[in-house]
Amino acid sequence: MKTTVSSPLSTTTETTASNWWVSTYIAISRGRNLTAFCIFGYVIELERIYGILTSFLGESKQGRYDSSTTQYQFNCPYCAEEKGYVDNKYNCEVSLEIMKFHCWSDNIAGSLSKIIKRYGGRSLLKEYFELVNELRSNKLYEFVEESQKTVDKEPIKLPKTYKRIKYGTCRDKKLLRYLKKRNIDQWTIDKFKIGYTSWDGEDKSWACRLIIPSYDEFGRLNYFVGRDFLPQKPDSDFKRIKYKNCDADKKEIVFQEELIDTDADIILVEGALDCIYGPNTISMLGKSLSQDSALFKFLVERANARVILCLDNDTTEEESLKICRIFNPTRLAGRIWYILMDEYKDFGEAFEKDGVKGIVKVLRTAKKYDIDSDI
Repeated sequence: MKTTVSSPLSTTTETTASNWWVSTYIAISRGRNLTAFCIFGYVIELERIYGILTSFLGESKQGRYDSSTTQYQFNCPYCAEEKGYVDNKYNCEVSLEIMKFHCWSDNIAGSLSKIIKRYGGRSLLKEYFELVNELRSNKLYEFVEESQKTVDKEPIKLPKTYKRIKYGTCRDKKLLRYLKKRNIDQWTIDKFKIGYTSWDGEDKSWACRLIIPSYDEFGRLNYFVGRDFLPQKPDSDFKRIKYKNCDADKKEIVFQEELIDTDADIILVEGALDCIYGPNTISMLGKSLSQDSALFKFLVERANARVILCLDNDTTEEESLKICRIFNPTRLAGRIWYILMDEYKDFGEAFEKDGVKGIVKVLRTAKKYDIDSDI
């Protein structure tokens, strides 16, 4: 059983989903034998979910899976993390009926995906979601697992004319000039899966754009941004929008999540292109960060080192401090730093002009956010 990670998780209690009951399930579980679920195949899925939990939590207090119940008690991994050992008190209550857990000792609660994601790892979380989808596919067992709310949405697709960029075979001179200007080499292109669109597509608003895609921790496309690479004529009446975002809600994703190391310092920048230049960098896709965003929750729950805010040089110090303040009541308090850009207009320009030296120069100007002096 895994008992330690780099730092303790916040003890903020998630809202329980006590209303997520299924009438058919309740009818069977109250006064009837749950083995009847074998008819529908539910016992198989529930037993497999139980197996996922025991693989990293250890065996439950009940000692085995029992089709006559959906309530189990496990040793709490959060308590073990805090104490440094397993206390064998079995304070972590798990309900396979509503797919929730609650530790009665430290009052941490939430969806099963939360505890699996933190202590079980990606492969187990993927397996769990597959089993949840199997259960949800049958109309007799309908519930919404919190971390699966976006599963049924239309999958995000890159523009039809999107192509990966290869310097050796690319014949678009305007694109190549733009890449050279932005100091984007083949290694960066390959790492971030950067591509481009041609003029052939039906939607001309996406034509001739550098495409910076984003993938979640499982490698699934969750967002993309297009940057116009055509040179603009000063006297032209036709003005194209420089940046175009896809239709997905940016508050629901962590940009380039699959590339982020949560045990290293994380840098927050504004633009999608800015994040390709620095180490372990996330684009906020704008100047604001709200507490109900996926990015904020990701940082609060998983960041184990410093979080360094680096907005463009048109940002005031007060605007940066406003973002720093939202981390005050979280486990990241004392680990928030911020940078006020001076020599360069943004994080990307530092690399475009001076390469790695420019990035190092910027990072050396970082200031620690001092909660006590911020009155």
